[in-house]
Amino acid sequence: MPVVWTPYRLRSAHRERQNPTPDFEERRPPIDWQEWLTGVSPHLTHPGERHIRFWRYISAVKPFVRPRPYIAAWPRKGGKSTTGEHGVAYLADHGTCSYCLYVCGTQAMANQHVGSIETILGRIGGALARPAKNTHSCPM
Repeated sequence: MPVVWTPYRLRSAHRERQNPTPDFEERRPPIDWQEWLTGVSPHLTHPGERHIRFWRYISAVKPFVRPRPYIAAWPRKGGKSTTGEHGVAYLADHGTCSYCLYVCGTQAMANQHVGSIETILGRIGGALARPAKNTHSCPM
């Protein structure tokens, strides 16, 4: 059966040829989400059932594979922002995703979330601690 080269597969193949090694020089072997969360934010080590479902979903995301949508209705003060921000940092740290679309009600809220993600990535260190954004929080 012939290989069908869709635009997505072409981009993926091009990336592999151009950058056969991981993006971050100090790449560590992946660790499970609980160990990662304990190392990055020790105060978040007792997640509720909804958080565990989210983390199982996030840790199953693979590079270049479209994940199934994840929809959850969480109550106020249920850890939505904190969990989402840490989820973005987890995917970046494991080299799973190279960008994220974070949608908020206002630009000020988006800036706050981007700042929180930046703080988490700063705790991880290395190449992840150097954000690629301008003063308007837009990708460069």
